[in-house]
Amino acid sequence: MRADRLPNVGRQLSAALGYSHSAASAVGIFGASLAGVLYAVGRAVPFAVNAVSFAVSAASLRLMCARFQVDRQDVRTTSRLTIEIREGLGWLWRQPVIRFLTLVRPLTRCVTAPATC
Repeated sequence: MRADRLPNVGRQLSAALGYSHSAASAVGIFGASLAGVLYAVGRAVPFAVNAVSFAVSAASLRLMCARFQVDRQDVRTTSRLTIEIREGLGWLWRQPVIRFLTLVRPLTRCVTAPATC
């Protein structure tokens, strides 16, 4: 992975991490309360709401028309793939914030939610 392929990572990283953390915190705070209220309405209501949210997510993904990858003319070989992996790991190592998050986040996840490890 070459650095010129990711020109906006540095500028957008802090904002993206902030939004992600804010959303995760909001879900942690309000999600359990909302689930309790929905369960009080009826036992199946939280599950129905969850199913509807998945259906809406699937429909919104289906409506996306953007192409996320360009057409590639070259055929990847195993040696080329290993070179790209090595380049990507080198790039990761040179990015202190992303490197820190990549190494620490799985460890904190195992401590806070050991069932997911």
